[in-house]
Amino acid sequence: MERTVLLRSLSSSSLACNKFLFSAPKHSRSFLSKSSSVSAAARYHRRFFPNRSLLRRNNRRSLPVAFSHSSLHFGFNNKHFSSLSPRAVASPPTQPSPIEVEDEVEDKLGFEKVSEEFIGECKSKAVLFKHKKTGAEVMSVSNDDENKVFGIVFRTPPKDSTGIPHILEHSVLCGSRRYPLKEPFVELLKGSLHTFLNAFTYPDRTCYPVTSTNTKKLFSEPVRIVEKYSAGEGGDLKKKHMVCLNWLLSDKPLDLQTELTLGFMDHLMLGTPASPLRKVLLESGLGDAIIGAVEASMNTIEFSLRENNTGSFPRGLSLMLRSIGKWIYDMDPFEPLKYEKPLTILKARIAEEGSKAVFSPLIEKFILNNPHCVTIEMQPDPKKSSCDEAAEKEILEKVLKLKQETPDPPEALRSVPSLSLHDIPKEPICVPTEVGDINGVKVLQHDLFTNDVLYTEVVFDMSSLKQELLPLVPLFCQSLLEMGTKDLTFVQLNQLIGRKTGGISVYPFTSSTRGKEDPCSLIIVRGKSMIGRADDLFNLINCVIQEVQFTDQQRFKQFVSQSKAKMENQLRGGGHGIAAARMDAKLNVAGWISEQMGGVR
Repeated sequence: MERTVLLRSLSSSSLACNKFLFSAPKHSRSFLSKSSSVSAAARYHRRFFPNRSLLRRNNRRSLPVAFSHSSLHFGFNNKHFSSLSPRAVASPPTQPSPIEVEDEVEDKLGFEKVSEEFIGECKSKAVLFKHKKTGAEVMSVSNDDENKVFGIVFRTPPKDSTGIPHILEHSVLCGSRRYPLKEPFVELLKGSLHTFLNAFTYPDRTCYPVTSTNTKKLFSEPVRIVEKYSAGEGGDLKKKHMVCLNWLLSDKPLDLQTELTLGFMDHLMLGTPASPLRKVLLESGLGDAIIGAVEASMNTIEFSLRENNTGSFPRGLSLMLRSIGKWIYDMDPFEPLKYEKPLTILKARIAEEGSKAVFSPLIEKFILNNPHCVTIEMQPDPKKSSCDEAAEKEILEKVLKLKQETPDPPEALRSVPSLSLHDIPKEPICVPTEVGDINGVKVLQHDLFTNDVLYTEVVFDMSSLKQELLPLVPLFCQSLLEMGTKDLTFVQLNQLIGRKTGGISVYPFTSSTRGKEDPCSLIIVRGKSMIGRADDLFNLINCVIQEVQFTDQQRFKQFVSQSKAKMENQLRGGGHGIAAARMDAKLNVAGWISEQMGGVR
């Protein structure tokens, strides 16, 4: 059974009314956003703080609640809280312009307001509505940003390992009665100014999010599983075995305090190359080493939470995914957005009880003494690929070849909405730039509001580097941060960076230059810190550049092994990227240089 929902939201600055009409199954929950009109410059300043509304439908089934290790990511891009991002800016500290939903609109649509509050951690006004007849819930999280987010989320707990939820995720995007195309999703990619358009399946839910800056509507005991995977015949197969360990942390909802603490523990154990293993954490006699690691992890994660920098990933979508983890189990959707109180409590506990007293019981409870563990071992099989390809080819020839090769009719293509030239902004976004000079070095300064976070890049020209040395550049960049200096081991260096800054990274960059034959080839040292830590940041960058020691040959061999394993994984899971890099290498010099440094030769 399908129900149609009409949601109208009013911008407080322009009072322009946008209507969103969609049809959703009973057990879905949806997310959409609306932001006020802003100037081009303001849009650049605020682009990571979207307004958003979320519609959810009640599910009457009783579902088990399982929180896995991988779910404790606080809405960031990976579990290690990597927080460096180019061109990261924050919203000015002004009260956001709220979405005003008039009483008559609320009544007309059959909704009632459940709760309303301002969430300081994400500078947003949050309002929760409930549909009187169906029990559908709408969550509006509004602030000042051009990005608008809409998403619909289904509860899809699997009954077996056949992957049906993921299959259904793709099937939903393969046409419908209203859009009778093979791939309307691909056509929508072509005709919209989306900043994010995708779908993904979690262990317990399936999400269909989209973001745009355009206002046009658019177990009881451990289990071990052994599987085979396709692998090439070359090399030692014994060295290509892969193992993954997974723990069910709890069969009941975890409180935000515990989730936050587990996230810190994760970063403490695995977050940086210098993080100690759980065995080392439990051993006595570590003294200052453990204290330094905890302080570094605490500062790194707190910096990431306060900065709220999700890189190219839309912030509105990040907030949606953080909320939905609790919301689909009928819990408070605002709670995951509030980190201030549990963070303060955790810091106080560590200061009073000590880090070992806080983290050791969690390690024992959730990992060492936790029987809800699944170990997955992947064994290489050189023959598996040919067998799978033969079976797949037979199916494709019989069922899908004709359908895939038949083009969609023009009337079907016209059914997919598309932007016109009038919907595309004519003016580019201008970034304020001031050019200066310090001791003969050109300095570019961008005066933007960043919530007291200083972002800096030190750029070195590497155009004079010999061609035969290009493959070593990534290893050189890694060595600068992971080999240690004349006074600090690499562990001490990483902990010092974690305590004093928001992170430092070193990486190569190449690009073609318009109007020039020679490309732009650089090594960039990027760092960030609070304004008050600027001296620490630049001192550490200077230390990394000038005092690194390249004497630990054994550690350098580890870098080479890691690089080799990474390339092999790229071939298995990202072969299209390898092929694209090879084609780019044939088109221009910049592409050739990039492949020399990061491609498979």
